[in-house]
Parts: sequence; structure tokens; C-alpha cells
Amino acid sequence: MMWIGEHLLGYGEIHDPQEIISQVEAVTPEDLSRVARDLFRARDLNLAIIGPIEDRKSIEALLKLP
Repeated sequence: MMWIGEHLLGYGEIHDPQEIISQVEAVTPEDLSRVARDLFRARDLNLAIIGPIEDRKSIEALLKLP
């Protein structure tokens, strides 16, 4: 009943659970890759490494983006 109430209040309608399951199952690996490319762009990434670094050159080599 909570799910029905949330959907009615949040979306103004109630979707059939089987319809939602079908939509989720219709997502392809290509769909996920496309969305990931849109969300995760190299120019927008940040990284912090905290701790003792004994071999700075090897870590820098690992962090090179194509």
C-alpha cells in the first residue's frame, strides 16, 4: 500500500508493477554505456589519494586517462 500511495502522490498515477519490471528488464548494456558516457566525463572527474605514496611515478602512470 505504501508503494501505491507513494506513486499516487509522487507521480499522480499508479503504474502496474509488472510494467515497471518490464521496463527495467528492457534496459540493455548499450543503454547503460550511453548513460555512463554522458554522466562520467574525464574533464569532470576528481580524485584524492590519501596516504603514504612510496612510488609516485607508478601511481601517476595508472591515473593517465586516454
